[in-house]
Amino acid sequence: MSRITGANLDLFLKTASDEAKQRAGSILTTVFHEMLYVNRALHADPHGGNFLFQRDGTVGLIDFGCVKRFSLPFVGQYATLGNHLVDNERSEMLQIAYRMKMLLSENPEAEAVLWEFANILARPFRAGEYTAGSADDSLMEDVKGFGSKILKYPEIRSPRELIFLHRALTGIYAMLRRLEYRCNYDDVRRHYASRCIDEWQRSQN
Repeated sequence: MSRITGANLDLFLKTASDEAKQRAGSILTTVFHEMLYVNRALHADPHGGNFLFQRDGTVGLIDFGCVKRFSLPFVGQYATLGNHLVDNERSEMLQIAYRMKMLLSENPEAEAVLWEFANILARPFRAGEYTAGSADDSLMEDVKGFGSKILKYPEIRSPRELIFLHRALTGIYAMLRRLEYRCNYDDVRRHYASRCIDEWQRSQN
C-alpha cells in the first residue's frame, strides 16, 4: 500500500483551473478505457470520494473494495456492439444484443425501443468533440427518463456484467460532467475497442 494525497472532487472544483479540470477529465477517460478494454477489470464504485485530485489535475484512485472482472469474449462483443451502434448499423448491433442476452426473444417493438435507447447513449460518440456537462448535454437526464419505456418490454434485459460496467461508466461520466470535460470521445473509445477486438479475434484462431 502507498499513501496518496489529494482532494475529493468537490474541493478540487472550488479552485481548479480549466487546464487542471481538462487534465483530470483526460485521465478519468483514459483510466476507464484502460480498465475495461485492456485490463478487463473495473473499479466499480466510481464516485468523487474514491478519486483524489491534485491541484494540477493528476488523479489518484483509492478503495478497491468493489472490482468487477470481465472475460475477453464479453468485452470483445461489447466493443463490437459499440462500433456498430456509433456507425448506425442497426441490424448488426441488434445481432450482438441478442448474442449478449440484452434481447431475450424476438420482438420488433422491443428491438425498436432498445435501438432508440442505444441512440441516446451514442450521442457523445457521434458528435465529434463533445463537452460533458455543457448546456446541450442532457444525456443522463434522457437516459433516466427512458427507463420506464424499457420496463414495458420483458424481452429487454441487462446482463449482470453490463450492470456493473454501466454503473462504472455512469459514475465516471457524472464526474466528467462536473469537470466539463471536452474531447472526441469516440476517438478514445474506438482506439481501445479496436485493440480489444483484435485480441479477441486472435484468441479464436
